[in-house]
Amino acid sequence: AIAFEDPLIWGPENDEPSVYIHRIATNPNFRGRNLVGNLVQWADAYCLENNLEFVRLDTVGHNHALIAYYQKQGFEFLGAKDLPDTDGLPEHYSKGPACLFQRAVKRRRESESSFKATAVRCVSKERIKCFRILFYQNPLILVRT
Repeated sequence: AIAFEDPLIWGPENDEPSVYIHRIATNPNFRGRNLVGNLVQWADAYCLENNLEFVRLDTVGHNHALIAYYQKQGFEFLGAKDLPDTDGLPEHYSKGPACLFQRAVKRRRESESSFKATAVRCVSKERIKCFRILFYQNPLILVRT
């Protein structure tokens, strides 16, 4: 899921222009294909096109392997935060601290871009309900956020 604000988790930092990635899950049959890396590259391109400064994500609990993976994807681990109020959030947010990650958008020259993002449709300013990302000839379709 992609969001343009996340005040329940990010608090005052939510005011910084960002795109938030939520609920990343990769089918085990597709691991090792750099799908998360491609999603992050798309988010970078989207931020550049829309004057946003950061790509952000979070995870619940201290999953050290996941923290290391997100850092490998270029995210800075900002630390763990106990959320004072988890009403309005999925249930798993009440089970531990939220680990926050942020990646400053990397400014690239057009000739350095390694992919093409197309057909991004925003249903509302709050959420993208369905979008398609095209990486060369390989489509990745994300639906039902």
